[in-house]
Amino acid sequence: MHAEKGGLQARFKTVDPVVRQLALDYIARQFPLRSLQLADRVRNTLQGTLGANRGTKAEVAALLGMHPRTLQRHLDEQGTSFENIRSAVYSGALLRLLHETDLPVKQLAGMLGFSEQSALTRACVRWFGDSPSGIRLKRAGHAL
Repeated sequence: MHAEKGGLQARFKTVDPVVRQLALDYIARQFPLRSLQLADRVRNTLQGTLGANRGTKAEVAALLGMHPRTLQRHLDEQGTSFENIRSAVYSGALLRLLHETDLPVKQLAGMLGFSEQSALTRACVRWFGDSPSGIRLKRAGHAL
């Protein structure tokens, strides 16, 4: 089955802009540009699968079609590690969720793949020097 030449370049005037953007976002997530650095591809993969899996090196490596050791070796060559990237993605997501939602911390822990609420709290203190409730209290203080 061959597409008519130029068929992929066709312009559709009746396409809903929201549906078009959703389709473009989906394509970008499913077929990341190979020219992106591996660290960027790992970051995009973690962001795209946030809450859908545990965000382990093995899971991300499988999604990128490589062995976990190969993934880490290439990241080492780029001067970073899987854990550094994962920490940045998850800490950013946690901070956004703490600032933008009132979801219970236990639910946030589940969404971000933490085994329990206390594990999320320990990570929060390590990343930000404060507990999730402390961060929310500071946010509430700034909103007044």
